[in-house]
Amino acid sequence: MFNDFKESASRSFYLKMVFWIIAMFILLCIFLVTFINVVEFIFDTKNILLVSTMGFVLTIGIGVFCMFRFIRIAFRPLKAVVEATSSINIETLDTRLDLNQPYDELTQLARSFNTMLERIESAFLQQNHFVADAAHELRTPLATIRTQIEVIQLSQEATVSQYQETFSSVERALHRLEQLVSDMLILTMEKKQPLADRISILPVVEEAWEVVKHLAETRQVSLLIKGDLDIQVVVDEGSILRVFINMLENGIRYNRAGGEITLEMIKNSKQVIIRIHDTGIGIQEQDKWRIFDRFFRVDASRSRHKGGSGLGLSIVKHLMALYGAEVYLLESSPDGSTFILEFPL
Repeated sequence: MFNDFKESASRSFYLKMVFWIIAMFILLCIFLVTFINVVEFIFDTKNILLVSTMGFVLTIGIGVFCMFRFIRIAFRPLKAVVEATSSINIETLDTRLDLNQPYDELTQLARSFNTMLERIESAFLQQNHFVADAAHELRTPLATIRTQIEVIQLSQEATVSQYQETFSSVERALHRLEQLVSDMLILTMEKKQPLADRISILPVVEEAWEVVKHLAETRQVSLLIKGDLDIQVVVDEGSILRVFINMLENGIRYNRAGGEITLEMIKNSKQVIIRIHDTGIGIQEQDKWRIFDRFFRVDASRSRHKGGSGLGLSIVKHLMALYGAEVYLLESSPDGSTFILEFPL
């Protein structure tokens, strides 16, 4: 697309150059003829060759001077754009090019470059936020491990049960570290579609439920599956299993005791739709657009004491995007939330 724009802009610019050169050539010819006639009339000379030679040399001189001036004026905006882009680095990504250019092509080029700078700046900010959030999340289990070890080291009369309790606490912290590292590795996967097979959704959902079943029993949450149970999609089985584990785990963690998760499978002529509804506490209006952000938790419902790393939904969005699929929040209220997974056929 950018190459097409560049070719179009170059073609338009060259057409303008040709137009001005032709116009200048016509004006210089008119000047030459006028010069010869005026000199002959004033000096009443019959030496046509001398007058023509003088006029031709003068015309060439004026033409060269005008051509250099025209080239400098024509390329001045382009030079300004080049100088501005050369001065941009990581520390000056907030710089934007001046759009008040005399040529439409350069204005469009500057606008396209500004858009590119905005995307690069946004990517750098997201990367910095991700690194800061990841460091903050990793620091918590590491601090737990260090604290437990220091307590045991300072205790001269530690019992076997105290050692066992410490080891259990350290093991939980290590498990959290492993989970965080695994989640972050998934989010750094290249955005290209992995190998995929045609698989049935129902067995994958049942396997995902077995993974989170202990958590569901602890929180007294049940699962209801309905709709077209024979639906198939073309995806990687491991990736889609992780998607359903995260979605079901999300529906369990923020559900009410005795609540339910309803998973409905629908197929039409264009796509496969998985509708996941929970009877949880819902999501506040101002937080709906951020729920797929990395490490984002709503204070009231996504706090650490409910478990999780804050990466579940962002991993779902990332994995779905690998297959050209989408995930979004359809609706949410104090009575529950409904998420939609859409897979193209």
